[in-house]
Amino acid sequence: MDEISERIEACIAIEKTVAEIYNTFSNMFPEAMAFFRELSREEEDHATILSVAKAYHNVRKLPAHIVPGPLPDIYGTLDRVRSIRERARSGDITLKEAMDMAAEIEDTVAENYLQETLMAETEDRVILNLKKLLIESRTHGQKISEFRASLGI
Repeated sequence: MDEISERIEACIAIEKTVAEIYNTFSNMFPEAMAFFRELSREEEDHATILSVAKAYHNVRKLPAHIVPGPLPDIYGTLDRVRSIRERARSGDITLKEAMDMAAEIEDTVAENYLQETLMAETEDRVILNLKKLLIESRTHGQKISEFRASLGI
């Protein structure tokens, strides 16, 4: 597997792990169930977009600058979200702590994904979908802040 494929695979693992965390939160906090389920579905959508990008890369080769990287940063993010997943699975957290973890996840993931991709001009559908993913990752942080404020935490 080439480095770009490996980077994309690691990003898919991040998105799936984050989706699992949000699903866990949706089951733990009935008052936030719909909110966390929506985030979980969106993270699954991100994993799908990345899977399409990987398939595209296998045929046409994506430019390296539009794929998150470098690998050590991606693996660091993956380790961090896996650690958060384990804490979430423990079930010993408050809704405020879950919101803090969600905000941390989105800050970390958006920061890791923020590349020249948002600046690149393109008509390519796959690259446009990657740009959408980056924008949505940044938007999740805003959604979390707004929902947290609506709960008064």
